[in-house]
Amino acid sequence: GNLNLNTGTRLSGLSSELTVGICAAGMMAATVTTEGPAGGDVLVVVGSKNPVKIAAVRGAFAAVWPDLTITIEGLDVPSGVSDQPMGDEETLLGARNRAARCRELRPSAAFTVGVEGGCKVIGEDMACLAWMAVQGKDGVEGKANAAQFFLPRSMSSLVESGLELGHATDKIFRKHNSKQAGGCIGSLTSGLITRETYYHQPLVMALLPFINREMYCE
Repeated sequence: GNLNLNTGTRLSGLSSELTVGICAAGMMAATVTTEGPAGGDVLVVVGSKNPVKIAAVRGAFAAVWPDLTITIEGLDVPSGVSDQPMGDEETLLGARNRAARCRELRPSAAFTVGVEGGCKVIGEDMACLAWMAVQGKDGVEGKANAAQFFLPRSMSSLVESGLELGHATDKIFRKHNSKQAGGCIGSLTSGLITRETYYHQPLVMALLPFINREMYCE
C-alpha cells in the first residue's frame, strides 16, 4: 500500500503515486503527487555510484517506509569540495552539493541524497566524520552527521601528507578500494561496524523533516 509521509500510516484506495505534503509560507499547503519512472515507484537518486552508499540509502529508506516501492539510482556527480574534505562545514557542503546536482539532473526524483565522508583535526588528533543531505522535490531538506571516531596516528599522518582516508586505509590494511567495501571503520573494527552500517543511522535522521513535516515546516 501507499504511505502518507506526514504520518507514516498506510493508506488504501489511492493511486500508485506517492502523495506528500509540502510547506509554503510557513503553512501546510495542498498536497502534491510525485511519481517515479517505473509504474509509481518512488525515485531516490544518490550522488554517487559507490555501492556502499547506495546500499546504505536503500536500507535507510526501507527502514523508514518499509511498504514503499523505491527505485534507487546512483549518479556520478561532483561534490564541489576537495577530494578529502576537512571539517564539518566542508564535508556537509559536499553532501549538499551532491544532492543538489542530482536534483538538477533528475528533477522528477522524489528525493536526492548526498553522502560525504571527511576528517577534522581536534587538538593533536584527527577524527573521521560523515554528513548526509536529503533533499525533497518540494525544497525540504534534511541533514545529519554520523558518529565521529578518532584515527590512529599511522592513518592520520597519511591523511595529513595528502592521501585520501580511503587510500590511507588501503595502504595500512593492505586492501584495495576499501571505500567501496567496509571502509575505514570496517577495517578498524574488523567488520563489527561497516561503512554501510555507519551511514545507516544518520541517513534515517536526515529523513526526520520528511517523517515529521508539520514540526519541521513550522
